[in-house]
Amino acid sequence: MKESGSSTVGKMIVLSHAKAPDGKRRLGIIVTKKFHKRAVKRNRAYRIVREAYRHIKGALPEDTWFVIIARKYLLEKSAIEVQRELIHLLNREKLVEISTYSEKPAK
Repeated sequence: MKESGSSTVGKMIVLSHAKAPDGKRRLGIIVTKKFHKRAVKRNRAYRIVREAYRHIKGALPEDTWFVIIARKYLLEKSAIEVQRELIHLLNREKLVEISTYSEKPAK
């Protein structure tokens, strides 16, 4: 990933990506002990990132590996806010063109 990929940094996450040699899209999520001492908090970060990714994975290129590293600021945020930042970072890297307001309007 370091040799052939590129990464971009946001407030809540760091997004790295590279072309997949096997042609399959994959996701790796890294939440270290430095993020938070408690496993409960680290697991919540995993869930939030997975949920944000799940909503936009259909628009992502099929032949790319993604690695998302959680930063401490993510702890106070919701999945929608993380999804907005992920979309912003993907747009910055010119991987996709997605509107940042993709959630359903209130009725």
